Amino acid sequence: MEVIGTYAFAGSKNLTEITFQGGTELEKQAFYGCDNLEKAYLPESVVKIGDEAFGDCQYLTMYVRENSAALQYARSENIPFELY
Repeated sequence: MEVIGTYAFAGSKNLTEITFQGGTELEKQAFYGCDNLEKAYLPESVVKIGDEAFGDCQYLTMYVRENSAALQYARSENIPFELY
């Protein structure tokens, strides 16, 4: 299980797209304020997403699987998403 820690990439300006593979947990505010982040691909293996993990990522669209933790997170945080 890979854990992306609290504030691990917060404020990163160079991130535009991220893809997760394998079992992953995202702790709170892991990608908070990544202004240029536009796409995040989150498979079913992303099992936990902490509070505001993608907070203040204003251009983000999450690509998620049906019935996944990522889909639930996107809906609860009002983040645009597409099923893939």
